[in-house]
Amino acid sequence: MNARVLTAILTVVGAILMVHLYAGFMGGTDPLRVEVVRGDAYGVPQAMGLGAAGTYEISLRSFPNSCAIPVMRISGPPGYYRSLVLDRYIYGEGTWLPASGRVLDVPSGRNGTPIAISVLSDPAFPFVFPDRYRVVWTDLGEIYWVEPHGYYIVGSPRPAYRIMVERWVPEPPQNEPHYLEVEVPEEFRNALMGLINNVTGGIHDIEGKLRALERFLEENYEYDLSRPPAPIGEDPLEWFLFKSRRGICVDFATAFVLMARLLGVPTRLVAGYYVTDEVVVQCDAHTWAEAYIPGRGWVRFDPTPGRGPPPPAVGRTVDAPPDEPEERPTTTTPNVRRAEAPPSPSWAMYVVVPLLALAAIYAALKPRLVVGRPPGVGDELRIVSRCGSRLRLWGDVSGGGREIRVGLSRKGLWTIHAGCGPFRYRFKLRVVDYREEIAGLYGKLLRRHYRGDPTAKTPREIAGEAEGIVVDLSLIAERVFYGGLKATRDIYERFRHV
Repeated sequence: MNARVLTAILTVVGAILMVHLYAGFMGGTDPLRVEVVRGDAYGVPQAMGLGAAGTYEISLRSFPNSCAIPVMRISGPPGYYRSLVLDRYIYGEGTWLPASGRVLDVPSGRNGTPIAISVLSDPAFPFVFPDRYRVVWTDLGEIYWVEPHGYYIVGSPRPAYRIMVERWVPEPPQNEPHYLEVEVPEEFRNALMGLINNVTGGIHDIEGKLRALERFLEENYEYDLSRPPAPIGEDPLEWFLFKSRRGICVDFATAFVLMARLLGVPTRLVAGYYVTDEVVVQCDAHTWAEAYIPGRGWVRFDPTPGRGPPPPAVGRTVDAPPDEPEERPTTTTPNVRRAEAPPSPSWAMYVVVPLLALAAIYAALKPRLVVGRPPGVGDELRIVSRCGSRLRLWGDVSGGGREIRVGLSRKGLWTIHAGCGPFRYRFKLRVVDYREEIAGLYGKLLRRHYRGDPTAKTPREIAGEAEGIVVDLSLIAERVFYGGLKATRDIYERFRHV
């Protein structure tokens, strides 16, 4: 093949590759960044509920679902990841309310250990950080430290963020009455005290008593993701301790917190994730307890069965030294006869191989719309230019600029064409109306499990007459249809798996 022709082909290949590399250096690997922002901005805890003022609340009546769905990727150490501290238990409702305190700005410009976190779908807790560490830098905009409880409020959660952390010793309680509060009926309080006395009798030091309560819960109650629900009108904790004896982490941690408080020990509930792998799944969401012991400070207690020490490091380990280069054994090459050189490849190889390489590079660099699960009506598509020029959109969406946000206002298939500098792409996105889907599944559920006429009553009225899982799903349906709770994929999955 003519050397000039070959040189021209390789020059074109190199030029296109350099354009892609330039786009990568201008802001990442892809000329575009495409992501779906959930309509609740990742702000509603999965199966947890949302309080009146937009604050988190955790309910003992929640049911985990879709356990294996990946929710985030963490390049940090395994173990406990903290997100929220709660201090007030509402008897009867079975809900925890978050602790309120002084809101402080996060310091900036300090060195720490870097951790990168990417949200893959709707997590229970959108902002997390390693327990016993605090954030000293982040690329998030609005983030505030809640003192003395030890958690953060994030104004605008993002699907990907970076933090730098340093070791942190939690502050001692400072006139926090909720840490000792046990607002339960006298009969239930007496039952709890009887349980405490039976477990801790003969133990004199306070930490020994707390460890005995922790072991008692671990060894005498069953961890069960499909635990039977507490009947309407009965407190979920009382049901767990004295009737079903089966629960999930929030049941075990709640029991420990209230019993520790009855011993006069300031105790609080902590929510986050128990991380064992770089990819965190839905059922890694976890709650545990912290008790304040004079001379020791805040000590973690985890009465949930099976929560032992974390495995060896996964991803980047906090405060770990850099990886040592792997020593490879030296080998000697035996003295063998040199084989005859193969025949020279044909000229076609000089064209086919570069074109195949170009196709592989293009496929690797082409931006993809990775959603993880179908978005719903009310979610938002965010497309950011990373090619150094303005972005242009046409098709079902039109517009231009460095960053374009598109509200997904209707269900169906969306076709979006995007142009960014020399690049042209087309995305297809299926949008689902989860409220409509939940209504259909709820109707099927009632036809199978409810004997009355569902068309003549509201979901709340049905909940008062039904039993079992129909009660809980009817209360959720009430909030979705009439109470302003956003219909999400997770709620849809809960109805679908019944």
